[in-house]
Amino acid sequence: MAKKQKTLHDFLIQKIRSASQKWPETYKIKDRVRVEVRVEYDKSRPDQIMIHVPHTICRLASGEKHIVLEQTIVRSCHKPAQNRNRVMYLCEDCKRLFFERDWVSVKGVMKEKIMIAADHIEPVIAVTGWVDWNTFFARMFPGDSGLQLLCNYPGEMGGVISCHSKKTKEENAQRKEYRKKNK
Repeated sequence: MAKKQKTLHDFLIQKIRSASQKWPETYKIKDRVRVEVRVEYDKSRPDQIMIHVPHTICRLASGEKHIVLEQTIVRSCHKPAQNRNRVMYLCEDCKRLFFERDWVSVKGVMKEKIMIAADHIEPVIAVTGWVDWNTFFARMFPGDSGLQLLCNYPGEMGGVISCHSKKTKEENAQRKEYRKKNK
């Protein structure tokens, strides 16, 4: 079966989405839910690290404050780590902490993956479908209050799908249902 020819419209949307990842507002939302942690590696347990999370207050996109309680997380690691300070980010939906990049098993192979995503609260392409370029740009580049940080790990983690994947699937199902109704 032949591949679908990419139109100029599709090509431009792809490039603009890619450019939006470097937009300054995306860095502002990361700062909003940033949690500095201390990672400790114990040589007697080479397969584990301890992450010390301090008491931190984060401000969510909705404007409410979320308190991350002081805690210690013990988790496995696939290679020796260094004792150092690192940064984790709070998912604004499930309220779990994630490193920006982390090693995960993909089909039995450890790969480094991006674990968080700057997500548009209002979908860029509305449920009703494409409107026009002005609407697209206004939705693609909202202020920092129009974006939220969600977890975006591949597959499932502990039997739970990532918040970004869940939200995207729901939006796509709504678009599909809308198209089906209006045929």
